[in-house]
Amino acid sequence: MPLKKLYVGCGNERLSDFVHSDISELKNKNGAPDFLCDIAESIPMQSESVNFVYTKGTLDMLNYVQIRNALINMNRILATKGFLRIVVFDFDKAIKSYLSKEVRESGDYGRDFAHLPVFCHNTSLVSRLYYPGRRYLLNYQILEKLLKEAGFDNIKLYSPGETGFPDNKNLSTQLEHTEKQKSSDSMIVECTKSSSKPEYTYAKLGLPEGKINRILAQYFNLTVSPYKITDPVFPKKGWFLKNLLGVKKKQLPKKRA
Repeated sequence: MPLKKLYVGCGNERLSDFVHSDISELKNKNGAPDFLCDIAESIPMQSESVNFVYTKGTLDMLNYVQIRNALINMNRILATKGFLRIVVFDFDKAIKSYLSKEVRESGDYGRDFAHLPVFCHNTSLVSRLYYPGRRYLLNYQILEKLLKEAGFDNIKLYSPGETGFPDNKNLSTQLEHTEKQKSSDSMIVECTKSSSKPEYTYAKLGLPEGKINRILAQYFNLTVSPYKITDPVFPKKGWFLKNLLGVKKKQLPKKRA
């Protein structure tokens, strides 16, 4: 069976000849992804069943522990010498543009800053650093260290569409199209799975101690644990009756015809 290509954190984007996964259950104009998963917890694919993993704008939405977990999860599903390609916000590029007093439009940096005029390099930097959901700022040195510890080598920076993957004409064309849009703020790092094992093991992302904290984490997704950071959600109708009081909704008797 031929090895697969996987796009994790695909969002609305689709690439030909790829399997697509995302954490979101929301459907979009291109349909739902092939499967849902949290890459910081597990990826439901067989070990060494993939020869190319692609992720764009995803790792910096995780905290440090989650990034480490995601990398070893991707390492597991990759065949030896398989490729991992990461496109992520580059903190160093943002600082360099700030020091050179460069002003950039906010682009798609979210509704929190869409109403603010980008009139100087200060607000330009802030709008990029505080992208909604961003939890960790990466540069090449940090990412390189994380990749080495997770069992990857041949770590290199690439330009949009440039790749070391063999027989890559169609792949390169697709990558260039999707990556050139954010190349000014992002770094593109490609590496291969080495024959050596990762230097660390998976860190379990369990619920915090304490009954109240566990309830908040499990049902509201509130940030109460340094290891499990997610966005808060509003409980569904009937949640308090079902989960707090342990009372099941009474079934009303059917009306007789």
